[in-house]
Amino acid sequence: MILNATSAAYYFYGFLFAIAFFVLFYGIVVLYKAVAQKQEEGIRKAKLLMLLAVISMICITIVSYFLTGNIPVY
Repeated sequence: MILNATSAAYYFYGFLFAIAFFVLFYGIVVLYKAVAQKQEEGIRKAKLLMLLAVISMICITIVSYFLTGNIPVY
């Protein structure tokens, strides 16, 4: 039973990691559009999105490693 819970936690953290990865790419798209239109507010928003995505990816990786013993990168 514990093995199933550990496996479920690993896949959950993998799912969270994938969501953070997509948010990172969304931040890159927002940054590209903001730079093309020369919008300071858009650039600031994109930087914040990318920063939060990277921080969440690092936190998810650390927590997943300590709980399951594996890094959630497939």
